[in-house]
Amino acid sequence: KARRAIVAALGSFQESTKPEMAAKAASVLHTLLERGEPSYYVEASALYALGRTRTAKAYDRLVSWLDKSSFNEVLRGGACHGLGELGEARVAPVLTELLLDKKKPMDARAVAAQGLGTLARTKRLDPSEAQTQAVEALCAALEDEWELVHFAAIPALADFADARAIGPLERFIARSVDERSARMARRVVLRLRRGTNTRDETKKLRGDVEDLREENRKVRDQMRALEARLEAPAKNGATPAKRATARAGKAEE
Repeated sequence: KARRAIVAALGSFQESTKPEMAAKAASVLHTLLERGEPSYYVEASALYALGRTRTAKAYDRLVSWLDKSSFNEVLRGGACHGLGELGEARVAPVLTELLLDKKKPMDARAVAAQGLGTLARTKRLDPSEAQTQAVEALCAALEDEWELVHFAAIPALADFADARAIGPLERFIARSVDERSARMARRVVLRLRRGTNTRDETKKLRGDVEDLREENRKVRDQMRALEARLEAPAKNGATPAKRATARAGKAEE
């Protein structure tokens, strides 16, 4: 955690305000990423911090890491958030392509949506073709078969505060069988209709997303534990029924 905090702190030096310090910080981050780290989380923090520096070579480095898979897509997540922090129009097509690529894992599509949300929050993207592309991709993501993608796309649409998302969100609410995601979508629609983008509402919405992510992690852990228990008998050459018979035989003895 200490290394992650140190690496993350390097992102506080930005090209626009402290060009010399930003260049030094970016150099350290590039070196770390080239050398590699034992922890995915340190590397993800480095990718995010590199995006925050907004230095010249950050874009190419971050894009190159989008092909790297990892546990829970931690690395792609760092790269996507880092790209979002750049606040550049050329980031939108890169992230939308990943978001809509059904060949990629659902976690990868979800972090792409989160990256678009980060891009929106920089307030550096003018209402233009890039924003249109991002909003349309996020609306399309509402039709993804996985709820995890919905949980990422809905807050990102809130971040863009684009009224064009109202229709797709209302259609999503009408067909959604998950009350949690429908509730999130209703909040966003209400905000878009009122034309507000208050900090408290955003904080509440993101709190709901974090709770859902935690629930998702717990379910996955339970599934992995169950799979491990089911695979153990096959590796040991004994089925649960055989072991029960053996225990019964010992009890008779």
